[in-house]
Amino acid sequence: MRSLLGIIACWLAISALAGAPELAAATSCVPVIQSVMAVRSQEGERPQQGWESVTLPDRWHTRWPDYDGSVWYRIDWQHPCSTDVALLIDSIVMAGEVFVNDERLWRDQDLTEPLSRSWAMARYWQLPPSLLQNGHNTLWLRVVGHAANGGGLGVVMLDAPHRLYPVYQRHRWHARTLPLINLAASSLFGCLAFILWLVSPRNPVLGWYSLVAACWVLLGGSSLMLTTWPFSSSFMLAKAHSFLYFFFLGGFSLFVWHLLSFPLPKWLQKSLLPTACGAVLWIALAQDWSSLKSVGDIASLLFLANSLYLMVRSLRSARLEHRIIGLVLLILLLVSVRDLLLLLGLIQSRIFLTHYTFLLFLVATAWMVGRNMLQNARRIERFNEELTASVAQARADLRTTLASEHQLALANTRLQERLQLAHDLHDGLGGQIVRSIIQVEQTQQPLSNQKFLAILKLLRNDLRQLVDSGTSAGAEVPATPEIWGASLRRRFTILFDELNICLHWHLPVAWHSRPSALQCLLLARVVEEALTNVLKHSQANRVDVGLDIASPGQLRLWIEDNGIGFDVEALQGTVPGIGFGVGIESVKARIQRLNGTLQLTSQPGKTRLQAYLPIASSADASLNTVPSAARISDSSPL
Repeated sequence: MRSLLGIIACWLAISALAGAPELAAATSCVPVIQSVMAVRSQEGERPQQGWESVTLPDRWHTRWPDYDGSVWYRIDWQHPCSTDVALLIDSIVMAGEVFVNDERLWRDQDLTEPLSRSWAMARYWQLPPSLLQNGHNTLWLRVVGHAANGGGLGVVMLDAPHRLYPVYQRHRWHARTLPLINLAASSLFGCLAFILWLVSPRNPVLGWYSLVAACWVLLGGSSLMLTTWPFSSSFMLAKAHSFLYFFFLGGFSLFVWHLLSFPLPKWLQKSLLPTACGAVLWIALAQDWSSLKSVGDIASLLFLANSLYLMVRSLRSARLEHRIIGLVLLILLLVSVRDLLLLLGLIQSRIFLTHYTFLLFLVATAWMVGRNMLQNARRIERFNEELTASVAQARADLRTTLASEHQLALANTRLQERLQLAHDLHDGLGGQIVRSIIQVEQTQQPLSNQKFLAILKLLRNDLRQLVDSGTSAGAEVPATPEIWGASLRRRFTILFDELNICLHWHLPVAWHSRPSALQCLLLARVVEEALTNVLKHSQANRVDVGLDIASPGQLRLWIEDNGIGFDVEALQGTVPGIGFGVGIESVKARIQRLNGTLQLTSQPGKTRLQAYLPIASSADASLNTVPSAARISDSSPL
């Protein structure tokens, strides 16, 4: 804040010094201008009549409104001493030529359209002694321009070179060097803002800042041009200048709105595009200088009204940044009004202060934008620190949660293993125990030691298979369906023989697309559970077990008996308190885990259980194309 106030104070001091009047040392040998006269001349020749006295600086619009052409100036002066004399002309609007006692001293390159532009260029010459006369001398100046474009002649000074040259340097500094420095600084600020806007396009202030700086640089550059290139005439260059002036004022106004973070009224938002289109059309269709001047005057009035409104509103704001911008706007408004009165000839001065004040505004706004960006960066840094701490806390909480979930997962895994073990014990070893009990119960004679030992070995083998295979995920798939069913047939053959139950096996000779090990084990468990239930409940004397392809990509296992049957709907849960036993429910759950289905139908004389499991479709043809003679069909116990 202190640095910004210091910049403003220094800038005001420079501006005050810039506008200070020039003091010339009094001396008796100073050339004395006796009279200044002017006359219009369309032919380019010096007229003999019509001369009238004028005062320099001279602007045509006050005396010859709407005049386009050339004006001759005659300056009579006395050279009291035989000392060196220098001539200084601070501006010629727009082009001209200079004669000393009828001898041409200098001439602009183009005195016809497109005219040269000498209005922003001070001219200095040290007059050759051969052109001067002792006593009376005459300067003839021809100026070509347009009254509506500020045509006229600036201040003409005659003095000793050592005194006049420093004055020329000051004029050149204010007319060319300082504006060029202003444009260079504006270009630098604009480029930096544009680069930052490209990095952060969501910040509209930077974009508007770069746009305003670009318009200001183009506008100032067009004012400093010494020719009309690339335009064909001064009027076409004035049109381009009017376009730049209009967009500069509009862009500057919108930039200040965004800078102060004031919301644009809806009526202003709706009027922006029509106003811009109307101004562009007006300038494009303009045929004379007065039309261009009118649109420029209207744009200036709108700009001053908008700036005045924003200045009052910002100065009444409680925010320090808004008050600083309001103060700078006040300075800018005062200087703009002062320079406007200077252009209209209502006040006399040779120095325009806008070069100082607008660059001051760019510096002030750059400071404000940079300060806001720094504050945002600090807030982001604090946010990152808080975010880092929050992430660390979240990680600690997550580790605790994961540890808890891991313990729950371990407990759930142990529970699943226990359930799986219970199912395996029931389906495998449990079924064998039930079959052994039934075998012992059905035997009329006491079992011999060999028979009893065989039963125990079967139980041992089942237990060993259970321990070794676990879930059987890594077990090998039997090479053929015959090998898969061999152990099952061996287990149930003797038992079914003793009970006079005919057991028929319908198995294909081979499968080319084998089921998985889990599917093979599951099918074996289904057969064991179904045959065990036949022994316990069905009172059947014939059982059929088959394996085939029910549909493409679907393997079917079916078991059918001719027992007394049962009520399937009651056991499926439609009757409260009645349901399937643990074995069937276990088998059903296993089949569903492997994306299979279990179907059960029953009536007196026919009970059929079917299990469907998905397999690779390449196995379909091999199972369905096996000849019936190649299938095993046991009509008697094996």
